[in-house]
Amino acid sequence: AVTESWTHFLTDTKIHFSVRLLTGDYPDVSEYLFTSEKPKTELKFPKEANEIIRHLSTMTEGDTVVEKKLQVILEDNKATFGIEKKGLFWAKKDIPIDYIGEKITFLVNPVFFYQVLEKDVIMKVYENQATFETNNFFHLFSLPIGESMSR
Repeated sequence: AVTESWTHFLTDTKIHFSVRLLTGDYPDVSEYLFTSEKPKTELKFPKEANEIIRHLSTMTEGDTVVEKKLQVILEDNKATFGIEKKGLFWAKKDIPIDYIGEKITFLVNPVFFYQVLEKDVIMKVYENQATFETNNFFHLFSLPIGESMSR
């Protein structure tokens, strides 16, 4: 079916998806997409990271789940997880981690990040992105490296 520049498809298994044709110049997003370069580093988060993320996500600011933000900072031998409620409090927790390298800071939805880490993934860090991988799972984060909260 076609409606106002959208084309809708329904598969035999009742999966519905829609596509839309956009006109004009599409921005170059190649710097945000996975490249074949070798990762700068690989690391695995310890199991205790998920418990910390779950706990902090209950206090994270945001009216809906998608508005919640968790700051993750990776430094030599340490991962810091932090959340902020503007004007009320700042909470953070440091844990030891097997990582040596440049400081990496990014914001991520804590509920989503918890679900990713539940899969016992390996984080591979590239220049502008990171992947989280297992044998049967792959997810690309186009990370705003260096993004931080007010503290």
